[in-house]
Amino acid sequence: MKLSDLIEQRAPLLTRMQDAHTKDDSAAFEAAQTELRTLDGKIDRQKVLDEADRRADGVTIHGDAKLDHELRTNFKLGRAIAGAAGLGVDWGFEREMQGELAKRAGRAPGGVFIPTEIFETRVLTTTTGAEDAAAA
Repeated sequence: MKLSDLIEQRAPLLTRMQDAHTKDDSAAFEAAQTELRTLDGKIDRQKVLDEADRRADGVTIHGDAKLDHELRTNFKLGRAIAGAAGLGVDWGFEREMQGELAKRAGRAPGGVFIPTEIFETRVLTTTTGAEDAAAA
């Protein structure tokens, strides 16, 4: 259950507690108070779960290294935006990738899908041995 749904359930409980207090109905007040404590416990647990989810490392959903490479090297943000805006730009690859990105997202785009892979850079580092450094 979403945190927002749990929080929305709290308001009617508080109203019930206030009504029971106004009517001096101890039994109704205590029943609503017990429900409120239970709900507050659920809210606290959901907050912990949400925070843990936010801190979790990202996981590649599709697991397709070749597609990741293609997106990083061939997908151009400017072409995608210009093509979607109808500016007469050849955005064939970017348009073709929209179907794949929609499949990954599980929904239709509200505009243009932009893969996050294009914002990542992979760095190839090489090291030289001590002999190479001394020769230089």
